[in-house]
Amino acid sequence: NMLYADVDGNIGQLMAIRVPVRRETTPRDIVLDPTDPRDTWHGFLNVLDLPASYNPKAGFLASANNKPAPAAVPIGYFFSTDDRVKRMAALMKGTGKIDLAALRAVQRDVYLISAVKLRDLIAGRIDALGVDKGLAPEEVKLLKAFRDWDGHYRTASRGAVAFELVHHYLSTALRKRLYAPEVGAVLAGQSRNKALLAQDIERADDKALTADLKTALTAAAGKFDEFKDWGAFHRLVVNHPLGRLPVIGSRFRFVDAPAEGSNDTLWKTAHSTTDERHPARFGSNARHISDLSDPDANWFTLLGGQDGWFNSANFTDQVPLWLKGDYVKVPFRMETVRKDFPHKTELKPGK
Repeated sequence: NMLYADVDGNIGQLMAIRVPVRRETTPRDIVLDPTDPRDTWHGFLNVLDLPASYNPKAGFLASANNKPAPAAVPIGYFFSTDDRVKRMAALMKGTGKIDLAALRAVQRDVYLISAVKLRDLIAGRIDALGVDKGLAPEEVKLLKAFRDWDGHYRTASRGAVAFELVHHYLSTALRKRLYAPEVGAVLAGQSRNKALLAQDIERADDKALTADLKTALTAAAGKFDEFKDWGAFHRLVVNHPLGRLPVIGSRFRFVDAPAEGSNDTLWKTAHSTTDERHPARFGSNARHISDLSDPDANWFTLLGGQDGWFNSANFTDQVPLWLKGDYVKVPFRMETVRKDFPHKTELKPGK
């Protein structure tokens, strides 16, 4: 999905891809049978044949690795969830003119609607099945934090810890009961595990689900006080690739800070379901905002620094900016560059 904007206020979106004309249903296997006529391709479609958008009525466009607009043929089978693109749309809709502060807030947003929906589903089943009766004090405390959570994965959130612990133990219990071990292991790593868990809850019989919920609440309550907040549980670790080595790896790890966000928040910091202190596996690593009406109005931040040279002063110097949500303003007009950046470095080839 390629998005476009210009100084006159026009915006557009298209699919920069060439895809085969193939059947609309999802294939039975990732490897197709060349002798099956249903798997035959009948030519290709390119960017001019696929859906596009230009100056939509909503007044904005958004893209976040989500499934694109429906086409005459399947565009693909593996996409991120719609959480991020829907959250962007919700934040932009009806706000009128968008300023720098609003865009900064969007890039740092950590609300996750799918987590809230799953929380409400679990809470509803707890109430309906009477699982909240006769709980131990530590389970009551956990359940209160779980119910009161506002859906934001902020570093200071206790509710995010409660939700993720319950999510982890409940999904583990259901997978163990419903799936073979190898299938459960695959499902555990799916980006859509919240949606899959919701489906499993909906089709579970009351007796089995009651047992699973009690198991999850007891286990989660036992871990809840180990983490004072989401930032103590969920970490941003910045290191050199050599940081993965045993024994000497610690010499190449430079940052271990509280991390905001989760798998499908706009400030993305992906992680597996777990009950242990853990680092984000991958996620947002750069921020960029440009006002196309002013070549000097560009803001950037990198998670790390503007230098790949190990032990350089600039190797991790932008991490504090990243954590605070601050930016480096970079002008593009040469006269502004000369005025704002009087220091000049010249690189000359060696002899």
